Amino acid sequence: MIPALLERAHKDLNVMDPTSRYLVARVPSDTFDTPLGVGLYLSDEYGAGGYLDADPSGKVTGLMPAED
Repeated sequence: MIPALLERAHKDLNVMDPTSRYLVARVPSDTFDTPLGVGLYLSDEYGAGGYLDADPSGKVTGLMPAED
């Protein structure tokens, strides 16, 4: 699942030359009404970045590409 999400991030997040990549595992929260999932973030040397959210099966549930 992670390699496929990383490939999707490189394709869809509009970060041409990422210098930083990280993955956040999210636990479910009743307080914030958020489900179990992961967030994958990319950014470049200038701080431009984007992220995607996915559920445990790898389905992308949110996408925030870098600004042009």
